[in-house]
Amino acid sequence: MIEGWFDGVCEPRNPGGHAACASLVKVDGRIVHQSGRYIGHGPLMSNNVAEYSGFIDAILQVKKFPGPAIIRGDSKLVINHLLGKWRLNGGLYMPYYQQAANLFSIERERLGLKWVPRKENDECDVWSKKVLTDRGIRFRIQPQDGESRSPFPITVDEALEDGYILETPGAECSGSDCRAKIDWYKTPKGKRIPVDAGTFIVHWSTCPNSKQFKKGA
Repeated sequence: MIEGWFDGVCEPRNPGGHAACASLVKVDGRIVHQSGRYIGHGPLMSNNVAEYSGFIDAILQVKKFPGPAIIRGDSKLVINHLLGKWRLNGGLYMPYYQQAANLFSIERERLGLKWVPRKENDECDVWSKKVLTDRGIRFRIQPQDGESRSPFPITVDEALEDGYILETPGAECSGSDCRAKIDWYKTPKGKRIPVDAGTFIVHWSTCPNSKQFKKGA
């Protein structure tokens, strides 16, 4: 049996940060491939770009071995896009989606895809993050070892899937010391939270007026 895993990360901003990915392939339980790589930095990078890049690396390795195979990842967006369960909304990931979809279409008869929770994708998660930590990149979105994770979703896609509703896009932070562009979301519990515009980075993590936001959230 051929088994593949993939993961991706974009820090300290998503989008616009440093992106890295990792892939792992086992044949009959034996590791035949394991690697992480740096993708790039800047406005064309995002967590979804990183996740798709990890999938592409994994499927290119899986292609080398004959027989039934399965690839697992903790990105619902990647898995559900490729299986045709989710509609494409466009984004930075589109060129990567096209490459991934073309590769998957060739292997589809023998290759299954499965979403797994992050805790079941630990090996790839560690490798993708190591690429950035080795470069001295500081993490803000996803936790490193020993850090607690934010109770909020990490990406806009995850937030919308969890029932958050975008109410006021492109607003301006009212704090005199900030004035950053923010998006206001309504949470599933009916509260409102501000995030950095175009991301799901909770704005009070960097805003000088963080106490004001936390009190009203």
